[in-house]
Amino acid sequence: MDQSEITRLNLYRDLTNVGDDMNAHLVQHVENGKTYVKKELRNYDRSVFEYIRMRDIAGIPHIVDIIENFGEGRRPDVLIVIEEYIAGSTLREVLDAYGPVKPDIALDYMIQLCEILKPLHDRKRPIVHCRITPENVMITQNGRLYLINFDAAREIDPDSPDPSYKTGTSMKSHSAYIASGQFEYLPVEPQTDILECGSLFREMISGVSPASPTPRVPLLDRPEVEILEPIIQKCTETEPSRRYADAVELLAALEENVPEFRRLIAARTPTSRKKMLLTFLTALLFIAAVVILILFFADNWPPL
Repeated sequence: MDQSEITRLNLYRDLTNVGDDMNAHLVQHVENGKTYVKKELRNYDRSVFEYIRMRDIAGIPHIVDIIENFGEGRRPDVLIVIEEYIAGSTLREVLDAYGPVKPDIALDYMIQLCEILKPLHDRKRPIVHCRITPENVMITQNGRLYLINFDAAREIDPDSPDPSYKTGTSMKSHSAYIASGQFEYLPVEPQTDILECGSLFREMISGVSPASPTPRVPLLDRPEVEILEPIIQKCTETEPSRRYADAVELLAALEENVPEFRRLIAARTPTSRKKMLLTFLTALLFIAAVVILILFFADNWPPL
């Protein structure tokens, strides 16, 4: 780390840890007063953060600065990343507090997630997040979704003879979110993210984590949910080649079903409105009866 990098780093004053992560801190810039997140990473792919910083992708926290420290033999030791602070709740916090989300909201979240992943997957050297879990999805107050924590993300060279690109080592550290039996031989490729997207989608609708003893519980018995089941099933196929190839394909499948999904949602609306109208009329009649009784007794009081 040279003097200029030390000077840049000194511009950020530590405030507190981010959750339970001892390697992530909220920091405040001493000049502009803005709050950022500072991360110290030891197992990382710098090219991922350089690409995110260069592209400034919507739905991914903006990276303000990247500083790399070198240890013995000038080998990369620690990567310090300063990124935008996103105010909101993780999807895990939402699910724990309120249970499953409505199917239309779950579909909206999944479309937003695919739009975030699309520019990462749609490259000659795809970037794979590797840890798409409820803990790494942030929801803001206005319903905007952010994908965070690219600590385990990798840039993949499909033409590389390096076998490390085809191992599941980066997945094993977070295998608790993958359905049993699916994580041991996962290749690190876009289909890795697709599997987790499918698991996330199912949990949003069912409220059941894929790490549970019965991860594939039946979804809600509604026509609009039934059209999503084949998409989730394809995402979570054990064999990667049978899943969607990447977020581009998954997004296309979701958007293709949006019109029918909305039609089925709308078909349920009149029934709901009729029930609401019937409830309102019943309450109105009850109030009218009470008023009539009050007026009747008022006119006949006191008794002769």
